[in-house]
Amino acid sequence: MLGKIWKAIVAWFLKWGSPKWFYEQSKIWSLISGVLATAMISGAFIYGVFYSPLETKGHASRIIFMHVPSASLSMSMYFAMAMMGLIALVWKMKMASVVLKATAQVGAGFSVVMFVTGAIWGQAAWGQGVIWDPRLISAAALILLYFGILALYYAIDSHNQADQSVAVLAICTVVIVFLIKFAVSFNDNEMASIHQSSSSLYSGDESAVDWHYLAPLLTAIFGFYLMGMSLVLRQARVEILVRNRTSKWGQTLFDKELNTVNKQEK
Repeated sequence: MLGKIWKAIVAWFLKWGSPKWFYEQSKIWSLISGVLATAMISGAFIYGVFYSPLETKGHASRIIFMHVPSASLSMSMYFAMAMMGLIALVWKMKMASVVLKATAQVGAGFSVVMFVTGAIWGQAAWGQGVIWDPRLISAAALILLYFGILALYYAIDSHNQADQSVAVLAICTVVIVFLIKFAVSFNDNEMASIHQSSSSLYSGDESAVDWHYLAPLLTAIFGFYLMGMSLVLRQARVEILVRNRTSKWGQTLFDKELNTVNKQEK
């Protein structure tokens, strides 16, 4: 029984390696995740901004509902890129390279949001928006790596060569995610970070974070992840059309999408 279930899961996973299957199936998943993300993020922001209690830093503390989710998502996306790169190199699954590129495009945007909102929070909390401590240096390096990967994609004409080069780069540089995560743990005076350590969600049987902050924060995090999923799927669909525009089914899909856009414009 378990063997049959496992084979069914593997077969379902392998279907996503087909560009045509991915394009057709990802449309509904992108729509569902986008709608859920919009609802969750909107609810979290409304409650977090207007109803959660003020902390010692005043209204500036409310930026946590954007900074924490964007930081978590930007790091997770880079880790996902490394995983896609490994799949592309080992199993030669072309769709993994497509998702890797789409993830880089979306993750780059969220990494900028992470850095900007972190600077705003730092200015309010410590009186310094940008200070080059380990956490901020590694976060800045993450942004540069995101845009470096995109630059490498567009610098190489061959899709296959670009996919292989970017896959290797993503795998070799994924250590930056762990540096960002644990940079606040340095105890050396010269390497210590002013960034506060991650708060424990639970202490004993009770939450260590006020529920009025914890509930909207968790909702925002889940919402951001769903939004990231929706955007990656949408971007991957565009990349599939670009890469398969010369194939028969790709040309048919491209013409169909073009006709849909023309009708909407009229």
